[in-house]
Amino acid sequence: MAFFANLPNDVYEEVNEPRYSATNAREEVVVFENEKENVQEEERDVHTVAFIMSDGDNLQILQNDFVTERFFNSPERGHLPVSWSYAPCMAVLMPNALEWARSQLTANDTLSAGPSGIGYAFPQLFPQGVDQAHAQATSLLMRASGQSLVNVIGVVPSRESLSQLVVQDAIKSVVYFTFGPASMGYSALHGNVDMQQGVPVVAPRLNLWGEDASGDEVGVQGLVDELSTMPKVRGALAHSLPRIGLTSPSLPSPERQSHFRLLNRRRYALPQLLGRGTRR
Repeated sequence: MAFFANLPNDVYEEVNEPRYSATNAREEVVVFENEKENVQEEERDVHTVAFIMSDGDNLQILQNDFVTERFFNSPERGHLPVSWSYAPCMAVLMPNALEWARSQLTANDTLSAGPSGIGYAFPQLFPQGVDQAHAQATSLLMRASGQSLVNVIGVVPSRESLSQLVVQDAIKSVVYFTFGPASMGYSALHGNVDMQQGVPVVAPRLNLWGEDASGDEVGVQGLVDELSTMPKVRGALAHSLPRIGLTSPSLPSPERQSHFRLLNRRRYALPQLLGRGTRR
């Protein structure tokens, strides 16, 4: 099972070059020391946790807070797998900034397209024709940026709003944010997984935001407590995706990250890998 945590960026493959590929060099999960005994991938009951940082659609953040030691330049970056939201239009508007970010990626980092692709938008509101143009432009710039995961935002989730995006060659997976009550963050779908045209569509289960012990927006200890209750399932079906925001506190320190390591039968992976074992 995978836990998709959303990390707000308001808070937290160069093309044909494998070292940047989210589907080549990084297709492995992190197994902490306490989990290494009797590990047989896909043959034991586990709960997979994947973190995604949000708000990379905001270009001024990518030029400012994003590059500080609180976030992308944090010395803690790389301890846990994280997909960093990053606007694919940077490939045209600020290619040097994009190239720098890609050059800094560790084996536990990827860049994913911020909501909803080429720019902040609600695809469910597009009239016919505009949705196709948006999807094609998004795919083109995601390919130029070496991205394979697109983050989409919407008020009322619908298959129709994703129909043009999931058929694009560059898009291999989708993370769906719900725009609703502030207290729910972007996780109103609570970890729901769907498949469209063979593309997994995964929703965040929780938001790593603030210091609350329960609810849809929780602190580090609250997230650890929630993870400890999540079921473990054989294969890739049991998951959680926490979202981290750039306007929330900085990345958890190594001491606080160690709380995650103490959880038994939890593995940590990049969001690009979630949903691949889902069967319909």
